[in-house]
Parts: sequence; C-alpha cells; structure tokens
Amino acid sequence: MSGPEGSQLAYQVYSDPDYNSVWNAVTEPPADGLTLTSYTFYWEIPSGQTVSPGTYVSNIDVAIDPGAVVPKHYVIQVSSDVQ
Repeated sequence: MSGPEGSQLAYQVYSDPDYNSVWNAVTEPPADGLTLTSYTFYWEIPSGQTVSPGTYVSNIDVAIDPGAVVPKHYVIQVSSDVQ
C-alpha cells in the first residue's frame, strides 16, 4: 500500500476468515466469466511496520476468465489509516 511521502505498507490477501490461506489465483476455484460466482477476500496488515502516519491505498486487480478474448477485470481498492 502506498502512503504519504512514498511510504509503503505491506499487506497480505487471504481467502479464509482465519487468515490461514493466502489468496492464490492459481489454486483458487476458477471463474469462467459466465457463472455468477462470489468471492470473499480478507486482508491483513502485519504489525511491526514503521511508516509515516496517514492514509495508505492499494488496488487489487481481479481478472475473470483471463483466457478469453476480452477478459473482465475488476479493481478493488483497499485502504487503511495509520495513526
């Protein structure tokens, strides 16, 4: 995640609410672009990072049916305020 003065805040995306399974597009069930499918993402910011206070923002780009002529892309913005 990018923040004030070029500061970077690391985070990880998970596919389960217990934060045990890191999201991996290769191993998650594929979406075919035709069937209505719902995915829930969980994200965590590891503690112990020394960064400037402010708002940190990043985008998660989700591609649906990347083998198609016109793949569908969805951009999910995540943000966090650091005190």
